[in-house]
Amino acid sequence: MKSLRLLACFGALFVCFASRSARADDQPTPVVDHGPRFRFGVSATAGLIGQQQTYDNETQWQSNIAVPGLAVRAGVQLDDRYAVFYQLSGSIFLPTLRNAAMFEVTPVRWFSVGAGASVNYFNPLDYDASDAWSLGVPVRLAVNVPFHISPTSGRRLGMSFNVEVTPAYSFGGPGLPAGFQLGSVAGVGFEMF
Repeated sequence: MKSLRLLACFGALFVCFASRSARADDQPTPVVDHGPRFRFGVSATAGLIGQQQTYDNETQWQSNIAVPGLAVRAGVQLDDRYAVFYQLSGSIFLPTLRNAAMFEVTPVRWFSVGAGASVNYFNPLDYDASDAWSLGVPVRLAVNVPFHISPTSGRRLGMSFNVEVTPAYSFGGPGLPAGFQLGSVAGVGFEMF
């Protein structure tokens, strides 16, 4: 009987403390909105481009390594979570150029995900083939390691490790078949967001 009373006493104390902490958690935490600001980023990139090709009614997958490359981003960080920016990226040895308008969400300070639409240019470095254009949907994932956060403006400066995957449809051209393309690029760079 004594242990039952002791257990009831502990239960009452637990309920009392749990309800008190629940009331404290219900209080809204103040959110500081730092407002719009300039957003900029640059990354050294490396990756590959794959293209589905059909020859004599037989479909095959061809991939080409595209290294090294560079990506530059500029736009508006709307608040601490959302950004809209233009990204120009390309590679040197296998000439490619991608123009993308992207929307990005940063749910936590160190991680962001973005998606958008792109117009892509590809030069196969083959005299028998012409340049190819494609439309794509780039998806960008980034781990941003902030090394400075401004308390007044909210601007974050950090090192970025990112991966971008772009499914696209190529319109082809003389010597190049039309079809599905997939670009995959990884990068390391600097972000101001």
